Amino acid sequence: MNFTLKIWRQKDAKSKGAFESYKVENISADTSFLEMLDILNNNLIHEGKEPVAFDHDCREGICGMCSLHIDGQAHGPSQGATTCQIYMRKFKDGATITIEPWRSAAFPVIKDLVVNRSAYDQILQAGGFISVRTNSVPDANAIPISQADAEEAMDAAARRMTGLLADINLLTACHPEFSLERWIAAARGFGSDNASKDYYETNARMLISVWGDSYHLTDYASRTWSGMISTYYAPRWRLFIERVMEAARTGRMFDHEAFDREIRDFECRWADASHPLTFPEAGDAVRTARELASKYKPLFDAER
Repeated sequence: MNFTLKIWRQKDAKSKGAFESYKVENISADTSFLEMLDILNNNLIHEGKEPVAFDHDCREGICGMCSLHIDGQAHGPSQGATTCQIYMRKFKDGATITIEPWRSAAFPVIKDLVVNRSAYDQILQAGGFISVRTNSVPDANAIPISQADAEEAMDAAARRMTGLLADINLLTACHPEFSLERWIAAARGFGSDNASKDYYETNARMLISVWGDSYHLTDYASRTWSGMISTYYAPRWRLFIERVMEAARTGRMFDHEAFDREIRDFECRWADASHPLTFPEAGDAVRTARELASKYKPLFDAER
């Protein structure tokens, strides 16, 4: 991708600033905005020119140092994201991007895109003007959330999780290579009577689940197979979600040991050939893939 950058250049707080234009070429769509500026500065240094000064620190969307105005928007085109979390795929190839410093009389420009934050720092150091500690960003886990909102959020997440598993199960059912039913049929084919067939089926189930009776290698040979998802993985997730929700509603701590025992009982029952399984019908791979692509397209677009 190629871009034209209109960047505010200013030698110091007393000097008059102005926009200067620069070209950057062959930029990957997955390059972050700050990495793009790094590339520009590398080019400028090789040309014997002064690099563009800009603030940055963690580059993980935490510290808030990268306070730029990009095309007239604070931090850039994405909502709820810092400049360092903006990627060049957010811009059209060939676009002209205007980059300015944080504009405020209280924060004068030191150089180019760097501003003097000392006024803000003094407020933080003084404790601000309210009765709570304001010298750091609040921990998200410490923000009070109502019980009703927490349960609603957990329930929504659970529906997304189980819905995704159901869709994966539906898609894998379209190809025989991703079929638990085929695996079990092949295992039973080694037996000569019902007893031996059950024996081979039990071993086939154990191999892809609990891996024997040691209980230390569960899921060691896990498979993303149709039937395996619907009868084994999805029920385990549903059980986990139910127990977490029960603990939240009753105000109790989640009992890991009790849950581990309950899961182990379920896994052992599943591995026994006497426990019947229901397998999904195979569908049309192309049609199913298209339907799922259409269903999840809004999520993929949101990530971009």
